Amino acid sequence: RLTLLLLDLDGFKEINDTLGHLAGDTVLKAVARRLSSVVGQKAAIARLGGDEFIALIEGAIEREAVTLLADTLLAALRKPVMFKQQSIYFSASIGVADYPADAATPDDFMRSADMALYKVKRAGRGSIGHFTPEIATIFDTRRLAIEMVRRAGSEGRIVPFYQPKVSLTDRSVYGFEALARIRNADGTVSGPGEFWSAFGDATSSRLIGQHIWTALTEDIAFWLSEGFDPGVVSFNACEFSFQAPDFVKNLIRRLAQKRIPHSMIEIEVTETVFWGEDSRLIGKMLEQLHSEGIRISLDDFGTGYASLTHLRDFPIDCIKIDQSFIAGLGVKAENTTIVHAIVDLCRNLGMDVVAEGIETEAQLDFLRAVHCNGGQGFLFSKAIPAEQVLQMMRPTIAQRA
Repeated sequence: RLTLLLLDLDGFKEINDTLGHLAGDTVLKAVARRLSSVVGQKAAIARLGGDEFIALIEGAIEREAVTLLADTLLAALRKPVMFKQQSIYFSASIGVADYPADAATPDDFMRSADMALYKVKRAGRGSIGHFTPEIATIFDTRRLAIEMVRRAGSEGRIVPFYQPKVSLTDRSVYGFEALARIRNADGTVSGPGEFWSAFGDATSSRLIGQHIWTALTEDIAFWLSEGFDPGVVSFNACEFSFQAPDFVKNLIRRLAQKRIPHSMIEIEVTETVFWGEDSRLIGKMLEQLHSEGIRISLDDFGTGYASLTHLRDFPIDCIKIDQSFIAGLGVKAENTTIVHAIVDLCRNLGMDVVAEGIETEAQLDFLRAVHCNGGQGFLFSKAIPAEQVLQMMRPTIAQRA
């Protein structure tokens, strides 16, 4: 029997970027010494490369003992490392796998520990996680979703569908949200629920964003040439999109190429984009976009963390109330109070507010009563392909004419 501990340092890139590689090397040496001190007598240890280390323990060892050993190691690694009279603080995450219980081959053994480590880092870092069969199922689902997205991207089958944004006072359409869809070879259309886990992969997420942005601008340019003004069209940008150094420049260039007014575009972000180490950089990029006349919307409001600080520190034009709160209107008193409070907050801050997932007349009546000025949901329309947008809006276009 073997037990494998796969250790990865949290925030090591930031140490290298801010203090230099000599500081990073000092930290790596300190980690090696502490790893040797804590588990060196019980395991074979090695540095795999970068900021990854392993400890391989031979013989039967109970899970409780492994957890205790890992916790002792994590505690040792939390102590600061001195570099040029400066204290460097960091933490680590550990994924654990057992042989032969979790794997039949050396490659699968490493893969199992890696999956356990990935789950720990996604859950918040700085702790230990053991491999379970459920993790393998999650990874298989993620792998299939990534393959689906990459294949669809290479074949040009990732397209935007458009859900109308409606003024709740008279149900008139004042804009659209572009939502990712995949057209399948058999003619069916897959919604994001069928490839949701691919959004956690940086390459796949950027691929989706690029296809949606390219098609969206093509559609807007066509609509304008046909005499139809779609209003403000929004699309979602994830944290991976903002990591591209030319993200803002490419957006502005594309709008210029298609002769699309900046005021017609709204970028929706969720609070997750502010959680990482690049939050300051993302804030600057949002400021750039905002200064160019592009609107910024905070999506899924109320489901993340530190929401009020985001409203204070970033250029937010619109707040979208998450559909989970709308679904609970009239069912849970807490939901009703929260929605009312969010609408009042937006009004006092001079921000627009959009309620997501409106499905019933009762929900619409409540939102009207609290003076929510915008909404979207199946009560008005599901997301539709670009070619149906003009058909849906022709009566409105005729009235305007």
